Amino acid sequence: MNRSLPVLLLAAIFSIFIKNIRAQPGSYVQYTTADGLNTNMLYDILQDNDGFIWLSSLIGVYRFDGTHFQAFSVEDGLPDNEIIRLNKDRYGRIWFQGYNGRIAFYEKGCFMHPGNHKVLAEVRFRNIPLGFYQTRDDTIHIHGQNGHTIRIHAPAQGVLGAREVPEPMFAYWEHGRDSYRYMWYHIYRNGALCDTGIRILSNFWPIDSCFYYHAREGIRRYCNGCNDLILPWPDSVPTTARFKMKRHDQFYLLTHDNGVLEYSMDQQGRYTLTQTFRGVMAPSTFLKDREGGMWIPSLTGGLFYFPPSGRNALAVTPRNEWPGKMITALEYIGNGLLLAGFENSSIGVFDSTLHLLNSISVTGTQSFLPALMIFRDDTQEGSYIVGSEAGGYHLRAWYDKKKMPQLHRFEAKALKGTSFNPNGLLTYNDNIKVVDYDTRTGERRVLVPEPQEGPVRKYSVCKTASGRLIYTDLNGLHLLAPDGRALPTPAHPFLQKRILHILDAGQGLYILVGDGQGLALCDEDARIVQVLSSPELRKALIRKARIIGSELWISGTAGLAVFDIRDRQLRLKQLIDKSSGLLSDDVLAFCTDTHFLYLYTQYGLQKLEKSRLFRRRKAPRLFIHSVESMGKRWISPAQTIQLPPAAAKYACSVPHWTCSIIQRPFLPTASTMPSPGLRPAVRSLPFPLSSRAKRPCNSAVARA
Repeated sequence: MNRSLPVLLLAAIFSIFIKNIRAQPGSYVQYTTADGLNTNMLYDILQDNDGFIWLSSLIGVYRFDGTHFQAFSVEDGLPDNEIIRLNKDRYGRIWFQGYNGRIAFYEKGCFMHPGNHKVLAEVRFRNIPLGFYQTRDDTIHIHGQNGHTIRIHAPAQGVLGAREVPEPMFAYWEHGRDSYRYMWYHIYRNGALCDTGIRILSNFWPIDSCFYYHAREGIRRYCNGCNDLILPWPDSVPTTARFKMKRHDQFYLLTHDNGVLEYSMDQQGRYTLTQTFRGVMAPSTFLKDREGGMWIPSLTGGLFYFPPSGRNALAVTPRNEWPGKMITALEYIGNGLLLAGFENSSIGVFDSTLHLLNSISVTGTQSFLPALMIFRDDTQEGSYIVGSEAGGYHLRAWYDKKKMPQLHRFEAKALKGTSFNPNGLLTYNDNIKVVDYDTRTGERRVLVPEPQEGPVRKYSVCKTASGRLIYTDLNGLHLLAPDGRALPTPAHPFLQKRILHILDAGQGLYILVGDGQGLALCDEDARIVQVLSSPELRKALIRKARIIGSELWISGTAGLAVFDIRDRQLRLKQLIDKSSGLLSDDVLAFCTDTHFLYLYTQYGLQKLEKSRLFRRRKAPRLFIHSVESMGKRWISPAQTIQLPPAAAKYACSVPHWTCSIIQRPFLPTASTMPSPGLRPAVRSLPFPLSSRAKRPCNSAVARA
């Protein structure tokens, strides 16, 4: 592989544009060295029978479970650290083709390579192995860069033999009873010359009896003696573009700066552009997973994932015409309109295509006094309350697009925490006191005055159904009766911490959101019913929390989590993160309507279809790190977890575990059930997983 200076310079230049690329329309997720890769230069990709994504790169191979990358190198059994191609045979074995001309394969949790396999030790290409084809009699043809070909006999029971083919060839394939090979501008069928003059500019793809190849004028097809131009190069596509196809009616163009373009055959037999995957610089290849998601490795930018919901997803980057640089509060206000608050307390309204209709700049753009919350004032039609660090605002007539909305600022130093009642009574704290404010008359009544001494800063406030007041300050949570008397607060450690949000969950229950301390469910007397600690919430910083119907939605640095509130308990219903199509896991603001989720991250404003986000998925897969069998213990190269004997016995008694006796050096394999003491992966995969039947075993395999 040419590791020349120009390639390195290109990689450095392209990396500058990555953050601007990520938020282009047609949202995608980008995985780079910041997400666990050791390099952003990726060559090939495939999905194995268990649903894992495998990637080859300049410095090793990765297996991806949708959340974590697991790296493998020559120390784990690869034939070379630079793996040019990955292939999968009909029995699920994964074949690795190294830059040094050596090959290896992965089967049943083990790498078989020239160092531990007699047949592979005899295989050595004189150049880079590139082509791969498995015939009907289980013979694998691997072709080298200059026509050097080796045939490997690989039936279901194992790899039994290999030999060098005397006649050179660049491609070999079969269709029916006929066999074809291509070499030096000629195609041979059953050993006889059937066509000449095939001038290939770069790559080719044989399918059945047809041969598709890259010519100077476009993509051509040789089939049954006819050599046709099926697609002239479009004006926007350079002739240096490569193409890839697996069936006659569809192919893909890979261009250096346009990403991947999908072409499909219409009813008239013409190929037309049907889908584009833009934003990927220097794509090396692509993979469509079992759910229709598109994975595109890049030679400069790592791995790009376009979720299957991307066709219904919309994303826009921050624009110059926005009144602020960052959205910190969102609310759906009907008629396809979104009300947004910005980091400088300014306010804007967006339509269903995320286009800004009009806005009000409340303070200078250099200020950092963010809008914190937006909620509807049901006492006046088309009226909303906006709470910010700069105070409170009352807006009216947002439905009238022709006129600017009326803006009324009521007396409040800040609107940090609020509780709004259907009669128009707004209870808020302004950092130093708690006040009742009547939005209809403008009357104010101080409930908790500014203290003469002691803690001043207040965080959150909530009025209960019976008129009690719950508020928090530096000393924790306080409870007041309707007449203002202080009520005793239970002595629970969570109540002594800094609580930033209090939400009325109904059924006499309230949600308390701590500052980096998890969240809790309590009753009207502040008695704790349930606590979710920081580790249970993926150690995420919680930015927003809101009750939507009978669900609790929280957003923060780990995406969005949705909890059902039933039987006086919070039960996790759904996790929404980068694997679901988010541009980033750090969600600053969000809101929903009946069909869509709207959210804002540092990379832009997004609109996602809820029906796809809440589609039921199979259980997440876990990493396997160690195995015990017959008193012996094998530990994976990562050496992260040793499976205890109790877990081994438990695993063998539970269906759907993968159980086997390991007699060769251990490497991870697959499991779908957790065991005692092992924490499962939090995210579910963006691709389906296969179930496995229980088998008798003397060892258990588990991943965490």
